[in-house]
Amino acid sequence: MIIVNKIKHDTNVPFFTIITVVKNGGKSLQRAIDSLKAQTFQDFEYLILDGGSTDNTLEIIKNNSLSIDYSISRKDKGLYDALNQGVGLARGKFIGILHSDDIYEEDALSKVFKIIETDNKSSIIYGAIKFSKIQK
Repeated sequence: MIIVNKIKHDTNVPFFTIITVVKNGGKSLQRAIDSLKAQTFQDFEYLILDGGSTDNTLEIIKNNSLSIDYSISRKDKGLYDALNQGVGLARGKFIGILHSDDIYEEDALSKVFKIIETDNKSSIIYGAIKFSKIQK
């Protein structure tokens, strides 16, 4: 088991916990991380759970450690096992999932925050998905 970054303990509860689960996602992980860094709404913690990557994923995580509140690399029982581990570690009021080959538009968290502020009866919030091919 390799712990790259530990949770930063403070008394402030983040509004969102964003969880990324990855295994050998070196081709797309940086793009996902960059999309989170570019968010206009910044009240979130970021957790990355790696399933034991053998590519450059751990290097990408290490290079972005200042933007990651918690990361771990170890074998797990798959995507949903890792997601459940992330949910168990989450401190935020709301949880968002950012898969390693996905990106958030730069104002995605801000839009969700505004929806929550005006409609606090919703338990699940989702939006449209845009599909695009990554340019090499």
